[in-house]
Amino acid sequence: MQIIPAIDLKDGKCVRLYKGEESNVTVFSEKPGDVAKKWEDAGAGLIHVVDLDGAFSGEPVNVSAIEDILSSVACPTARRRYKEHRDCERIYRSGYKKDNYRDSRFQ
Repeated sequence: MQIIPAIDLKDGKCVRLYKGEESNVTVFSEKPGDVAKKWEDAGAGLIHVVDLDGAFSGEPVNVSAIEDILSSVACPTARRRYKEHRDCERIYRSGYKKDNYRDSRFQ
């Protein structure tokens, strides 16, 4: 069994939502790259990254936080899919190594 840690991003910070409510947020860190590095150092072979602002808006929002994560770790990162191909292309240019988007143009 593989345990995959998740980093949820809102306003560029690592957070947890209470009952999935956008307005009920607990901030765990303002340094996503440091959090990702801690997970990698603890043995994570994959980190799932969730752009919560992007999930609510339908477009990537936390790209700079994602870039911070990608520059901090060597292990692959996965993310939730975006609705538009242009959004996938933007995220891939940021350096995602793994994706759950099923369109063959992006695999």
